[in-house]
Amino acid sequence: MRALGVLGVVLGLGLGAGCASSSMASEPPVDTQITVAIASPSPGAQLVAGNGSTITVTGTVATTTPERGALEAWVNGTRVDVKSGAFTAEVTAEPGVNHIKVEGGDRIAPLVSRELDVMWAAGYLPPLAGQTGFDLPAALALQLGQRFFDGRLLGTTLDRSTSPVVAHDLAAALELILWNVNLAGLIPDGFHIGQGNT
Repeated sequence: MRALGVLGVVLGLGLGAGCASSSMASEPPVDTQITVAIASPSPGAQLVAGNGSTITVTGTVATTTPERGALEAWVNGTRVDVKSGAFTAEVTAEPGVNHIKVEGGDRIAPLVSRELDVMWAAGYLPPLAGQTGFDLPAALALQLGQRFFDGRLLGTTLDRSTSPVVAHDLAAALELILWNVNLAGLIPDGFHIGQGNT
């Protein structure tokens, strides 16, 4: 009888301890939501160099639990400053399609990323309204038909006094191109033939 009473006391203490430990357990962690937004440039934007060769990327990073940590952001793998949830970064541009990836977080929750592609060029020539062609006032138009390749007019010369100038065979076409190409402009500065450069 006495042994049973001791056993009951031990079991009671064990159950009580179990209840006490479960009531003292910490509260479940708060579910944090990180939001990353790219304000500029817009996806698919066609950008022109202007005064520089970089793409300006702006955006915001936000969290539902600001008390947990400081906000941070990366643009194409480079960390940028986040002030009041906003960031600005300059990305070196390459001719053609440029991929931009922005990642943001609060140093605790997993990073959230946003990605987009833009087109960048040193210059941009818009097509004519309602057409697919371009207006090039100082261009050289080369229109070749089958007769150009089939009929060789040997001994003809290129008459550059006419307007437009017409090339009747391949030799005249090459001559016309050479007359209109600035070959000196294709040679880099500082390169001089016969001056000992190799």
